[in-house]
Amino acid sequence: MGREPGTLGGATGVAVAVNDRDEVAGTSSTATGGQHAFRWSRGRMTGLAPLPGFQFSEAADINEHGWVVGTSYGTDGWRATLWRNGHPINLTTRNLRASDLLTDLNNRAHIAGFRDARPVLFRLPQRGPTAQKLACPSWQVASWKNWSSLTPRRCACGWPNTTPVRPECGSR
Repeated sequence: MGREPGTLGGATGVAVAVNDRDEVAGTSSTATGGQHAFRWSRGRMTGLAPLPGFQFSEAADINEHGWVVGTSYGTDGWRATLWRNGHPINLTTRNLRASDLLTDLNNRAHIAGFRDARPVLFRLPQRGPTAQKLACPSWQVASWKNWSSLTPRRCACGWPNTTPVRPECGSR
């Protein structure tokens, strides 16, 4: 039987991803009328604060390490965000742009997302994030919600409409 994680004090919440350790990432309204990402683990919900200077956060995925990827946003726009151990990390540095939309995260810290409405595989090496465009035609991505997930081998897989497409894998 499933368990409802609850909210961060607001009226609504939505789970968007679950990992094999039964940890959940999602987004919840807050008691003050805002919206924050959350991580739910072992019956406990933890709010994931946005980056400094932003008012809201939204989760997109969680990996087996409990890291959550998503967005911090507010009156100054949005920033790609990774929460590691509950702390927000601004990924909109070096090679990532403010408009990059992150959707999936694997256990090797490779992130699938979109740049300029085209699918991109982001890597998080020790010296900072890098981006690699995937060889996917623009018709392949009807909307960011059609992007599925990253496989353990760092392959980004998409489903335009309802038809699966061949995975595009990053170099090893």
